Amino acid sequence: MDGNMTIPGLAGGRSFDDFIGGASSADREFMSARVTELKVSSGFERAVGEFEGLTLVFFADMECPDCRAVLPFLGKIQAINPRIRLVARDWNDASEAFLEELLGAGRVPTILALDASGDLMDGAFIERPLAVHRASAEAPSDGEALAVIRTFRGGGANERVEEDLLRVLRGEKTDVLPYLR
Repeated sequence: MDGNMTIPGLAGGRSFDDFIGGASSADREFMSARVTELKVSSGFERAVGEFEGLTLVFFADMECPDCRAVLPFLGKIQAINPRIRLVARDWNDASEAFLEELLGAGRVPTILALDASGDLMDGAFIERPLAVHRASAEAPSDGEALAVIRTFRGGGANERVEEDLLRVLRGEKTDVLPYLR
């Protein structure tokens, strides 16, 4: 993505609460508990509180372990700053093809930001934080790469998730494409 652009219909979709509410009761309970238990840094909380008029559009699937690690942060963002609108888009073949064309990768979770005018900002969170992508791609073995990913999924890279979500909110590019496996 180069510069802001408007993509008709991108801001349409379900709210975060409707997305979570449409999941199975076990997934709803898991996500509710995870959002409640998640402790974010004071710096993240302060920075998120400063944004106004942004929309975060997310593509996710409740069965995806990476989504289950990242979505609680969106719940925290919603609790910290209700001026940031969260919009869930359905994950299907069409959305995967859309993200592949737009970003070069159709993966979940993907999080995009729209400015107050509804224009797509630069930057995207794709699947995992950049540091996790880099560490898993550069790991000397598949087993060590999987260990890096498991650590992320278990909450061991929360500060990296915070950093990358703030980059998205600021419209800063983060290129994960070279590290995707």
